[in-house]
Amino acid sequence: MHRTTSEEWVESTSRQLAEELKSVGQLTISDLDSDLDSKDPQCELGSSEERERLTQLRDALDPALLEQVSEEMLLLTLRGRRYIVKEAADRLPLYLQLRQEYDLDKGSDQLQKDVACGKMIATGSRDTGGRPILLCRMRYHDPSTSKSRDMVRCMLFNLELLLKDPVAQQLGITVINDCEGLTTGKMDFELLKVFFTGVFRRFPGRVGFALVVNPPVFVQSVISWFLQLLRPRTQERVKILGSYDELKQWVAVDQLPISYGGTLAGLSSDALLACLDLPIA
Repeated sequence: MHRTTSEEWVESTSRQLAEELKSVGQLTISDLDSDLDSKDPQCELGSSEERERLTQLRDALDPALLEQVSEEMLLLTLRGRRYIVKEAADRLPLYLQLRQEYDLDKGSDQLQKDVACGKMIATGSRDTGGRPILLCRMRYHDPSTSKSRDMVRCMLFNLELLLKDPVAQQLGITVINDCEGLTTGKMDFELLKVFFTGVFRRFPGRVGFALVVNPPVFVQSVISWFLQLLRPRTQERVKILGSYDELKQWVAVDQLPISYGGTLAGLSSDALLACLDLPIA
């Protein structure tokens, strides 16, 4: 069967992206495996065991670094790293570096535009496992005005708001990627490279599940190549869904917006915009 130019582009681009991600090195892919393949938290929130691990984390950190962080940030990192003290101690300075690099304590006109367009929304709802949901709708993304750095800032802004919730710190976040109306012109492959090479391995939070809804063929191809880099058990946390109705397997009806077949009223970025002038961490 004759293959179209579009099909050839999809395969070529998918292979190129997979190879570039693979070339990042085993550290990044191992981190992703570890984070997606995470187990239940080892400590109860506010328990004496959690406080003991917190004390151990403080002891493991450089005193100069301790002066830069709040107890809330220590707990966020400790919980996000599944109470593994060494892992949390290694991740915290990287997280501070990430926050400084992307000026996460500062707003900007572009950040306001990115939040307002609704391409990423912390919905305020949860999946059936109790994880808060980040909804991504890249059909609203304009790569000609919102560059990779802008997108990373928008994503981290939303993630940090979600991670104010101690339960989210423990269990991770579920990402729903709504691909309805997504075209190749909206895809930012540079963003994917930046996220996996420079962001993911420095962020303390975890992804519980990634639900990809209504993906066009080229997105399915990219995902297929990417999943080959991960262990089978990790692959199970990435779900490709053919319709909004399939989301109900993962999100209760009262936690789904009306536009997705649920009963949750309102899906607006107004609440997020109100947070732009507030310190996030």
